Amino acid sequence: MKVLICDDHRLFAEAFAYVLTASGHEVIGCVASPDQAVQTVTANDVDVCVMDLHFPTGSGVEGIARVLAASPGTRVVALTGNSEPLTLATAIDAGAHGVAVKEHDIHQVIRTVERVHAGEMVEDACRSSATSGPNTSGNGNRNGNGVACGLTAREREVLGHLVHGASTVELAQAMTVSYSTARTHIQNVLTKLGVHSKLEAIAVAVSNEIVPLPRVPSHY
Repeated sequence: MKVLICDDHRLFAEAFAYVLTASGHEVIGCVASPDQAVQTVTANDVDVCVMDLHFPTGSGVEGIARVLAASPGTRVVALTGNSEPLTLATAIDAGAHGVAVKEHDIHQVIRTVERVHAGEMVEDACRSSATSGPNTSGNGNRNGNGVACGLTAREREVLGHLVHGASTVELAQAMTVSYSTARTHIQNVLTKLGVHSKLEAIAVAVSNEIVPLPRVPSHY
């Protein structure tokens, strides 16, 4: 599927684009505003636009409606760090075909995008967020100063597998360890990086050049 990512946090957008590409999807580009998203879907064949809900200038909720008006064949996934049920419900009301929360597991986010592309209406995040804990930050605590120095060689290996899109099961198989051991390794990496999700860990890995990113089309 052809995906457009609209998020003003460049590091997050490029990390997400990397994992989508590693999962076999085509990323048309990463743009930083709803205006650029509208321009891109007008000029390109985009299957799914992943739209953040919060921008310094302009509303992602309004952006959803504008993208759908400009390209009726494009489906939209609202992406947010705010898991408040009212915020997510507002995105659905604006026309989003699904909602993904940044704090969730990266494979859950990608699966949401895939399900929306397949024609589903995915509101799982709206229901699950009602019982989830508060989100400490929309983008997590990306404390990138010198974090690479605190990682062991094994933990760097774990991070490399995560960046290349491996699930916990695949990571365990690749490293020849049990599933529970793989989960422990992942949690240790998240703790040392000061983040709360695999996607945030990937963003930190990229910002510190622990694992390089391939080139992704961008309108930044």
